[in-house]
Amino acid sequence: MMSNSLEQLRERLKTRYNALISSDFRVFHAKLNQYWKFLNAYPIFVEAIEELEYRFPQVRLEVNAAYTSGRLTNLDAEKPFYDDEIAQVAMSLFVIELCVENKDAMIEANIGHAYSREGKYNTALLLGFSKLFMEPFSVYLDELLSEQRFTLTFLLRYKQRCEWFERDSLCKAWAAAKQNRGEWKLRQNLLEYLHDQGFTLREEPASASGEVDLIAMDANNEQLFIETKVFNAEKNLGKDYIARGFAQTYSYLEDHNAPAGYLVLYKTGDTPLLLKFTETKSLVPFVVQNNKTIFAVLIDVSDLPSASKRKLMPAIEITEKDIAKKIEELDLESDEK
Repeated sequence: MMSNSLEQLRERLKTRYNALISSDFRVFHAKLNQYWKFLNAYPIFVEAIEELEYRFPQVRLEVNAAYTSGRLTNLDAEKPFYDDEIAQVAMSLFVIELCVENKDAMIEANIGHAYSREGKYNTALLLGFSKLFMEPFSVYLDELLSEQRFTLTFLLRYKQRCEWFERDSLCKAWAAAKQNRGEWKLRQNLLEYLHDQGFTLREEPASASGEVDLIAMDANNEQLFIETKVFNAEKNLGKDYIARGFAQTYSYLEDHNAPAGYLVLYKTGDTPLLLKFTETKSLVPFVVQNNKTIFAVLIDVSDLPSASKRKLMPAIEITEKDIAKKIEELDLESDEK
């Protein structure tokens, strides 16, 4: 199911993009609005758009400042607008958003003319608007339909489902369980979700470093390594325990020669957790150790009182140095065995 979903979405994106850029100038604006609604119907595209908006607010300001009387007057058309390729994509996004929000049906054609100097509207749209703005953004979206990004989208949806709709039941399941069974119950919830989304699952396979919680097979039958941990400082599942979870995930990736893994963290206590990593602009925090990337999805299923009744508590911080130190400790433990 997942493989079909991924390929079908890529094909839908391609079909709608081709239909848009081949549209006559008289209907291009309406077609662009339809294309925009299509993108906003899929979480993976919405998350990508939000990330670009979050990372490049200055680029948005520059695009808005450059738009005057239907033209982008202050952006240089003789050279790439930005040296950073992703900033260039962000600029394309903001130009598209500007057009979608505008009631002028000729806004795209006018912008296209300003850059192509073509007198014919259709040619101006193709060379001056679609080529410069639609194409970079569409290519970026197509590249996002990779297995890794697809997996992160599913995990972010799972986080939302847990926090919005299942917080109470998961909190009660954790509280009622004995010893490490609470963590097992939360992991089973994740297993059920991934199974329903079409992932093929293998739970707790052995490796040289021990057992990773589960391996999911993606659309290309490649392995996705997923570890789960509960963060609850009040139950002695605090900084050291979570840092160890990162280190264990790293060890599993080493054992299986895999480039990336996922650590799903369930927050069940009152103390906040702050993942203080170098990369702070991504919606999904991640840490890189020796070319191994670990994505961390933090899910709050704690039984918190209303905001007015909460106590302000200092957060427990975990940094890349904490994780690197724990990796060294696990390596020493392994050598001593």
